[in-house]
Amino acid sequence: MRDQASKLILEIASGPLDGLQITIENETEWRRSGTGPLCFPWDSELGEPQARFLRTSKGWAVEGFKAQHGTHLVKRNRNIRQPVTLREGDLLRAHETWILVLGT
Repeated sequence: MRDQASKLILEIASGPLDGLQITIENETEWRRSGTGPLCFPWDSELGEPQARFLRTSKGWAVEGFKAQHGTHLVKRNRNIRQPVTLREGDLLRAHETWILVLGT
């Protein structure tokens, strides 16, 4: 796998952590509770888990799980269920939580 695809850089775009940049190097779940970098306890309607970020042969992807409000790829107007390869500038939304992809 290419070196540059080894990290995913995200920015939280809502809530108390607005503006925080997070670098992910391993598969990571986006969820309401827990202690990981993508846990948002203030958004009580996120899923357990909401989605997960994972590496594929094409780069980083996000896979949505069955959650009450779904996981949306805003600029591409897509509701995510199956893994979707991410691109720089992608904006993800689940209920009141927004995440911007800064780099893949």
